[in-house]
Amino acid sequence: MISRSEKIRLGRKEAREVDTSLPLKQRVLKEVENYNEEYGPASVADVVTEINTRGKNLEFQGELEHYAKKNTPRVQKALDKLVSERKIREVKVKGARTGYAIWHTGRRSSRTGRRTRYRNVPKAIMDFTPSDL
Repeated sequence: MISRSEKIRLGRKEAREVDTSLPLKQRVLKEVENYNEEYGPASVADVVTEINTRGKNLEFQGELEHYAKKNTPRVQKALDKLVSERKIREVKVKGARTGYAIWHTGRRSSRTGRRTRYRNVPKAIMDFTPSDL
């Protein structure tokens, strides 16, 4: 368990990383840059959370920082294993740490064992023409 003083110390450190007095556009840019350096590619939810919590509650901010790094080696080992099993893939973005995503397209061929893409992609509603009806 992490002590309250340690949470506050981590929260202060986290609060100093981005200047909260910047205009929104510049602040979003800084938050994304900071998030990329620390964690990897950022989603909209990640950026919104960072903007809305930065410097507000130092104890909460420190607790988030602590849990963001807790058990990292064990989780990293599990991620690497899933990548090697081809259940997830690494997403590399210049200037950011590697992220991870689920495989979405294709399937594994039962004949060759390699990944193949689907040939008959279903049409979206907007792709239909009157002749299709």
